[in-house]
Amino acid sequence: MYDAIFNLTMPEGATVVGFADDVEVVVAAKYLDEVTLITNQAVATVPGWLSSVGLQLAGHNTEIFQVTSRKQTEFITVTVGKHEIRSQSCLKYLGVMIDARLRFNVHSENTCAKSAKVAFILSRLMPNVGGSRESTRRLLAIVVPFILLYAAPIWKEAMVTKSYRRKLV
Repeated sequence: MYDAIFNLTMPEGATVVGFADDVEVVVAAKYLDEVTLITNQAVATVPGWLSSVGLQLAGHNTEIFQVTSRKQTEFITVTVGKHEIRSQSCLKYLGVMIDARLRFNVHSENTCAKSAKVAFILSRLMPNVGGSRESTRRLLAIVVPFILLYAAPIWKEAMVTKSYRRKLV
C-alpha cells in the first residue's frame, strides 16, 4: 500500500525516501529560494496521494531540516496544510539526531547522556538482583556500548564522505 508513495511524480530535485511508517521528502538544490519552491511543490503533492488511500498528513508532526555547509545557517518556512513549519537546526530520524553540518555532536551528547542514565539505573538494580555477579556485570558491559554505538556506521560514513569531499576540492 505504501510503496506507491515512492512512485509519485515529484518536482526535479525532490525524492521520496522512507522506512516503515516514516516518509521523508528529500530536496537538493543550491539556493535557498529554490529549496523553498521545490519543497512547497513536493509537500503539496503528498497530501493528495494520502487522501486517495484514506490517510491524512499530520501537519503538526511535520518537520523541516536542511543540511548546509554555509557558515550561517539559514531557515525556511513551508506551509503544510494549515500549519506553517519553520526549518530546524537538527532533526531526530530513526533514533539519530542529525545536525545541519552532519557533525553528529548533538547525537553523541544525547547518546552519552542516555547510556550514563542506563548504566546508573542498572547499577542501582544490581543489589536487588543478588549483587554484582558476573552475569549482571556482563549485562552492564553489553548494554552501554550498544547504546553508545547505535548508528556509528552512519557517523563513520558521513565523516569519510566529508573528508573525501575535502580532498577532492
